[in-house]
Formats: sequence, C-alpha cells, structure tokens
Amino acid sequence: MEGVSGVASLFAEPCREFLGALGIKGGATGADGEGLKTALSWALAALVLYLVLSAALRLLAALAGRVLWLAKLGLFLLGCAYVVATCQDEGRRSALLLGLLALYLLVGRVGLPFPGGDRRDARLEAKVSSLERQVEEMKRTAGRRKRGSYDYDYD
Repeated sequence: MEGVSGVASLFAEPCREFLGALGIKGGATGADGEGLKTALSWALAALVLYLVLSAALRLLAALAGRVLWLAKLGLFLLGCAYVVATCQDEGRRSALLLGLLALYLLVGRVGLPFPGGDRRDARLEAKVSSLERQVEEMKRTAGRRKRGSYDYDYD
C-alpha cells in the first residue's frame, strides 16, 4: 500500500491547491493532508478495481460467446444427423435440412449486452452509410452523363 500512498501524496498538493482556489478550507483534511491522501488512495483503489473487473467481465463475455456458439453449432449438427437418420423421403429430408440451415443462419451470432458487442454493429452501419453515399454520387454522375451536361454546383 506504500506505492498507492506515494501516488496519493503526489496528487495531494495540487488537489489541496485546487480546493483552496475553490474556497474550501483545508481544516477538514488535517494539518498534513492525511484525509486527502486517504481519499485519493481509496479513489485510486476503486479505479484499479473497476479496470480489473471490467477486463474480467469482458473476458468472461467473450468466453461465454464462444461457448454459446459451440452449443449452437453442436445442436445444428445433431439436428442434421437426426434428420438424416430418421427421414426416409429424399424431398422431405432436403426440405428439413434447408430449414435447419436457414434457422442456423437466422440465429446468427447472438450479441451479449456489453459495450464491446456494439462496436461491430457501429462499424457495419458506418460502412453501409458510406456505400450509400457512394451509390448516390454514382447516380448523380450517371444522370449528368446522360444529359450531356456537367453541373459543377456542389451544394
């Protein structure tokens, strides 16, 4: 805990000056700022704990995502094996296998409710909007070429 106390004492003086500039007297923090050092130590400990728990939860979420993906794949393969083993009619077997494949693809990779899962969706949406802008620009250019005149007015 000596390292945390050293970091707290490093920030204690600027914090004391900041509190003094705000008009808060330093009498409540003690003569040498021990109360402020204690508060800074607790704040630093809380920050480190937050970072460790956040990393652990992200790791757990990634692991759970992989396990759920494997479970989904296993159920799909078991369903396919069951259909192949039990269904004698060729047309019905094909239809059931296509239905299982469609269900597998529709389920997709289910996202977990963590901020990391939204990053991929945001990137995908940004790419789609970029492509939409490019298509609109190509339509405008093609329309100008059909008319034979070029309008250089970029509004």
